[in-house]
Amino acid sequence: MRLLFVLLTTLILSTQSSGQGLPAADTSTSLLSARGIAGLDSVMTRYSEKDRFPGVMLMVARDGKVAYWKAFGVRDLDRKTPLDRNDVFRIFSLTKPVTTTALLMLMDQGKLKLDDPAERYVPVLTKLRVADDSGQTRPPRQPMTIRHLLSFTSGLSYGLFPPFRPSDAQIREADVFGRSRNLDDAMERIAALPLVNDPGAAVSYGWQVDVLGKIVENVSGMPLDRFFEQRIFTPLKMRETAFLIPSSALGRVPTLYLLQPQKLPVRAADSEWDVLHSASATARPPRVLWGGTGLVSTPSDYVRFAQMIANKGEIDGVRLLGTSTVEMMTAPQVPVTLPGVEQRGKGETFGFSCRVITDIAAAGGGGHDGLYYFAGAGNSFVWTDRQSGIVALAWAQTFTTQPLPFFRDVRRAVASAVEP
Repeated sequence: MRLLFVLLTTLILSTQSSGQGLPAADTSTSLLSARGIAGLDSVMTRYSEKDRFPGVMLMVARDGKVAYWKAFGVRDLDRKTPLDRNDVFRIFSLTKPVTTTALLMLMDQGKLKLDDPAERYVPVLTKLRVADDSGQTRPPRQPMTIRHLLSFTSGLSYGLFPPFRPSDAQIREADVFGRSRNLDDAMERIAALPLVNDPGAAVSYGWQVDVLGKIVENVSGMPLDRFFEQRIFTPLKMRETAFLIPSSALGRVPTLYLLQPQKLPVRAADSEWDVLHSASATARPPRVLWGGTGLVSTPSDYVRFAQMIANKGEIDGVRLLGTSTVEMMTAPQVPVTLPGVEQRGKGETFGFSCRVITDIAAAGGGGHDGLYYFAGAGNSFVWTDRQSGIVALAWAQTFTTQPLPFFRDVRRAVASAVEP
């Protein structure tokens, strides 16, 4: 089975993509101002200097056409190889909206409903218990539903992000990423972890979309990678997006770095983030097909996925999702007053596996209310500003122990570049 996985994935990805993903803007059409483009160059140059990210890429599409696409810096600091704008990037949690799309496709087909209990599709979740501040546990006050999982209100947590609870240490010590042998084993381990709050009571960032991935498998009868390939990647012509890339493409994967305050970036290639979360570090298939992380992709691939969402479920005559389904996915689904929302960012709340900006001024500017975005570890962002017709990707491969305002700065520069 593993040999078949390798052969199929190699066949899919062995041809290097040089595609644009979306058509380029006509040079006679001004989608971005000349002054604004210079501003984009300036911001990206600053973020590729030695005290920031070794390499960073920005693609900006407007009205379905690529208006700006450049790479800055290097793929690897030792070799000084320039970063190519269509390199193969680890996209980490940018996997989440792909899994969410798969789940919503099944919903559109009538195979599940938003308010179905998650345990109906993953029976081991009947074991879930909620931890209180003393460490004692009790049954949840209501069942965890698919809606809770999509909106990050399920009570599941990675144990890595504030607000921290006493149970977060236990969650981290369980090392689900490192110890899981396959997705079924991962579900057993996740079900044994304490929920940090009752479903629906607060926002927490954790294993929600990994559970959704298992629901996709169980409802569709297909492994997650096969569902992605047959139902999403092939229809969207995403030829270099997968849980694995072949040896022939490993030279196009930028080195992963860690940036700490007042220090130069250091390689993070031996960290758990590279070895466990993305099979691109090697040419071996991953042990676990996580719904929440693990894909690799190229900008020309992923912009097609993002544009499909921006087009409310369709691109080039191929429809994956219903219009109303995408409108629901990218609309606020969680009250801004719910505990845990503000800790993730002012002026924002959650849609389904995305963040939605409800107050752009409070969020730091750079667009309009209703802008929604996806974010991945390593400083990778994809956002859509529907009012200005913008779909943009800003991708690095660098973890930061002290957050930098990268997304805010680039978002502002893109907004400034848009002609009225």
